Amino acid sequence: MPAPASPAQPPSPSPSLLSGWARLALAGLFFWVLYLVTPTFIESFPPLREYAQAVEEVGVSPGVLFYTDVPVSIEAQRSNRDAIRFFVHEKKNQ
Repeated sequence: MPAPASPAQPPSPSPSLLSGWARLALAGLFFWVLYLVTPTFIESFPPLREYAQAVEEVGVSPGVLFYTDVPVSIEAQRSNRDAIRFFVHEKKNQ
């Protein structure tokens, strides 16, 4: 007579290489180093240094270039949409 089947055991979690706290500390260290190294890199790399100086002279915040509440960004977005609509419409008519 065969032995009665035992209830299925859930798989035991495999031990990870790094615990959650160690990963968090490693990510924090990475961002801290990035925060310290990036400004030094910008100052030592001539194209980025020139860009940073030009942005300061003009008085435009670099973050503003990526947001849609700036009139130039809104106009560029509208122009891109219109160009895509025109292209799609022309393709359908061919």
